[in-house]
Amino acid sequence: MKTRDVISYRVTPESQPHLWRFIQDTAARLEVPAPGVVELYPIPDAELTGDRLLLGLPYVVGLDAAELADVIGQELISGQARTGWVVNRLAADTVASALLHSAHIALGFERFVLQHVGPLAAAGYYPADLWEGWGWLAKAERVATAAPVPVDNDGMWSRPVPLRPLGIAVEAGFARLLAEQFTDEVRPVTFDEVPHEVWDAGLARQAVAVRSTVALLLRKHRATAADVLDLVLDGRAAEILRVAGTESPDLEPAARVLTPLLHEALRARGYRFEHPLLQHLYVGPAWDRLDAADLVGSLDQPHALAHLRYLLG
Repeated sequence: MKTRDVISYRVTPESQPHLWRFIQDTAARLEVPAPGVVELYPIPDAELTGDRLLLGLPYVVGLDAAELADVIGQELISGQARTGWVVNRLAADTVASALLHSAHIALGFERFVLQHVGPLAAAGYYPADLWEGWGWLAKAERVATAAPVPVDNDGMWSRPVPLRPLGIAVEAGFARLLAEQFTDEVRPVTFDEVPHEVWDAGLARQAVAVRSTVALLLRKHRATAADVLDLVLDGRAAEILRVAGTESPDLEPAARVLTPLLHEALRARGYRFEHPLLQHLYVGPAWDRLDAADLVGSLDQPHALAHLRYLLG
């Protein structure tokens, strides 16, 4: 999706006073011109063109204020004659950390869209509460993984820049735009309203693609879940995804390959998602809890591998 083709939301002192002032202050601190036009758009990126700054909403929601200042600062200084001097003022170590975190957010957002928007679009929906859901996950991730950052007495730098609600029409428009990457005809739904069958269907399609690909690689008429697991243990998960044409931004190809098969096995045993946005956590019929991500990520542990083989049958 090209940024110039994406709808955007204009940031003004009236519509988003905190963010507008934050960008102005960041420019003043770096002694560079502030952008005259600032627009939010639903892509994890930052792009300065002339006097116009396009700022990805996933960054504003997911980055803390200190990191967002570094990301914006990098864009604002990109065309300045004194770039080297300004970069030093930004502090290379904090800039590197901010850019690394922004890349992680971009990767996570792409996974989020594939996992939570793609299946809905295939069923004819788009998530009207996408940004609320993404913000909730981003906050949970910050609590779990964020490294300490310098803060002032109010701790403002360790929190995201406050945003006023964008409005239902804007947020739904952004969500619909993302869903229309997959199909043109979609209608709104909230994550809580999505039937389990929608998620099941999306993961079932992935499972079929994985098994078909493994059968092709093994030159067999039909591949079992055990065949898939054996190839993953042989280090061929990335190959499976590549041949299947289902490569994704997941950091661990093994998880991408095994998750849909494990989902089928767990659903057959009466398990369900603990929360539609936490699709690695399952609750069983006896209210037992299983973390599929931990299980798939522990294949080097004999007990976990044995448990996974048992579940996959």
